[in-house]
Amino acid sequence: MLLLSYGAHTMAQPPAHVVGITIAPNAEPLAVPASELNNSVVLLLSAGIRDVMTMKSLAVPPAIRTNEIVVDDTDLDLLRPPQSKVHAISGITTALSIVSGAFVAILGFKMRRLAALLCGFAVGGLSCYALATTVLFSDPSSIVLGAWLSFLVGGLLVGVICMLVEQVGNFVVGASGGASMTILIHISFNYLGSPSNPNAALYIFGAILSLTLGLVAVLMGKPLLIVATGLTGALEFVWGIGYFVGQYPCVIALPRTQYLTGGAWHYDNPSAWWVYLSASLAVAIVGIGLQFAVTAVDAPPKKPQDLHHATRKSGHRDLPFKFAVSHVTPRKDQSMRGTCWDFATIGVLEQSYRAEAIRKGYLTVNQYVSFSEQMWKNSTEGGEVAVLYYLQYGLKESVFPDAICPYLNDNNGSDSICPGLSDTRHADNPISFTIRSMETWYEDLTIKQQLFAQNKAMALSTPVTYVTHYYPCLSRFSHDSDPHCSVDQCTLCPPEMAATTCCIPLKGGRNRNMEGEFFHHRGMTIEGGHAMLLVGYNDAFLTRDGYTGGLIVKNSWLDGPTQGSHSLAYWMQEVSDWEERVVCPNSY
Repeated sequence: MLLLSYGAHTMAQPPAHVVGITIAPNAEPLAVPASELNNSVVLLLSAGIRDVMTMKSLAVPPAIRTNEIVVDDTDLDLLRPPQSKVHAISGITTALSIVSGAFVAILGFKMRRLAALLCGFAVGGLSCYALATTVLFSDPSSIVLGAWLSFLVGGLLVGVICMLVEQVGNFVVGASGGASMTILIHISFNYLGSPSNPNAALYIFGAILSLTLGLVAVLMGKPLLIVATGLTGALEFVWGIGYFVGQYPCVIALPRTQYLTGGAWHYDNPSAWWVYLSASLAVAIVGIGLQFAVTAVDAPPKKPQDLHHATRKSGHRDLPFKFAVSHVTPRKDQSMRGTCWDFATIGVLEQSYRAEAIRKGYLTVNQYVSFSEQMWKNSTEGGEVAVLYYLQYGLKESVFPDAICPYLNDNNGSDSICPGLSDTRHADNPISFTIRSMETWYEDLTIKQQLFAQNKAMALSTPVTYVTHYYPCLSRFSHDSDPHCSVDQCTLCPPEMAATTCCIPLKGGRNRNMEGEFFHHRGMTIEGGHAMLLVGYNDAFLTRDGYTGGLIVKNSWLDGPTQGSHSLAYWMQEVSDWEERVVCPNSY
């Protein structure tokens, strides 16, 4: 009876006091035939002997895994420890996670509406999935279908809201970045803050970090959104790979062991986790770097937003009614030399150099470099702008500042005079250019489209004409008083002067006026060609003769008795006529 009482007392104690015995699940009692070997005393004694033998053979008592989660090996394994095989629905979802993760990490900010949709889908879908598997569905026959339908419906609902409402999307993207950081930190070491209840530490830390980054993303915008999408995409990408490869820890069910009830918990993350963590950080850094350097870089504006800006849309590919390129340099005078093509060519280079130098910080917005039209060292008479393209390799280092070779007005052999040029100056010239292509356009609409799209000054070639005016032989210009009105001297009048048949032709008139306008006249006759710099257009400008619209050019002629000029702001109708005459007193 003493042995029996001891055995009964031993078996009645709490399991923690029986060292060396692994507790197994309760089993149904078995019917055992009565015999001497099967009576209670013998059985209890045998159990005691086995216990003693176990204690002697084990140096360390076997662990009691009291936290072990027993789940069915089913398709509901997104938020559970790794299963023994890949399931169809989970596998498809995880494969899509890999693709979307790479997309969000690299193009998250550039395609931020789509990134907001994906992040919202993940947040809404996983939340509804977790709710369905724990609360909504208890029937084993319907839990799989219900959980995945909840995942799909919840994900689409939240994702579409995030895509349509920008600030909500920004908040969810930022919060997703916070949740991603929480997962990486928690699996690595955050669980140590509450070993007995790690999920409490996970939820509290995750809520604080997600809410904080979500609000900062709404307030800060681009920088935080890039970081958040980089982190979120990296986690999705690496987690998806980990699902197929295996040994990626489940953040809400970390592997842990408790040797004694009430004792310390011992965590046993697989060593593969540190590989996954390193890969996640590497993908995040690469994604964030690519976004800041390439995919999320702001596109350069196609048109300036300063004085010379577009004002209205014309309906043809958003072409404005008026437009002028920026960074145009002041006008110069070619004097009496045949160098208009030279000035137009240098004008193209000056405007291009000034725009590039201001962009890179070489010049301030009020500075420019004047290039020399003298630097031909042969002859500047009668050239073409296209020479710059065909001779670009010989000329690409032959453009010098005007201070080295000032332009000489004298047309008597002055082309080759360059007092400031020396072999040293030629060798250390810091200015060079590259011509990528040359294109020619012939009609107004295409010219305006290209000028607006490229925001670059262009060389414009046009005929030079003279205008013949007719004076009728009437009243004081009678046959008797003026010999030019004699029958053998006068000319047949044009149709619009049908009141008389005898007119005096006056040839040599110019097709431009004191307002700086080139005008059309039926009596124009071509006498040559001229090159100028095209810098803008204004389809709404009303000329003195009643014509509407025209191209704005930078000419290389001085004002004189028969021709004038105005500032670019005047042609763009951004200053009044009175302001123009105050600022530009040489205007007619």
